[in-house]
Amino acid sequence: MKHSYQKESGNALWFILVAVALMAALTVTISRSTDTAEQSGNVESFRVKASDIMRHSSSIQRAVNDMRMRGLSENELSFENSFTSADYTNGTCADCLVFGSAGGGMSYRTPGTGWLDAGHSADPRYREWEFTGTNIVPGIRSANADLIMYVGYLKQALCTEINTLLGVTGIPVDGNGINTTAYQGAFANTSTIDNMTDLEAGCFQDTGASARDYTFYQVLIKR
Repeated sequence: MKHSYQKESGNALWFILVAVALMAALTVTISRSTDTAEQSGNVESFRVKASDIMRHSSSIQRAVNDMRMRGLSENELSFENSFTSADYTNGTCADCLVFGSAGGGMSYRTPGTGWLDAGHSADPRYREWEFTGTNIVPGIRSANADLIMYVGYLKQALCTEINTLLGVTGIPVDGNGINTTAYQGAFANTSTIDNMTDLEAGCFQDTGASARDYTFYQVLIKR
């Protein structure tokens, strides 16, 4: 004969097992919800940064175009500033300074640390916008080097988000790497940015000798 307390004990054990299972399921659900929220937050954060980068580079592009419309030649433009390690000195024309009140009226803006992979912090020109006239972007106009600005060492997720906003699938790779010669008024057909055909702006992975890793560029003058 079974005693009632044995039945009650069995029922209690069953309820405990059910409760444990429900708690486990709830923990998994909360964990997944938290992960999804964090991922969504990260994507939104990188989207804001990507938009910021593109707005800034577009403003430099407009300033360069405005200066040219005032009669300055592309060879007179100067990106001289007091923030970068590269030398962009190009003549003494005050009206020719992109970062000058008499020229482009722009202020040099140091790239934010939130954009960049801190693992490259000791590498050349980390946290610098760079300007060069020695790289060809295929399909833009002709087989001549374009005037471009770029920033290297970006976080991979930021590079991905930039391309997503631009309608570019994935992150193209340039195995030869960007030529980093600082612009001082002269152009040279030194290098080609591979796999970025017809794109005036975009993000790619530089795996060449210059090793800028994930790099965003903006064409300022198509040549």
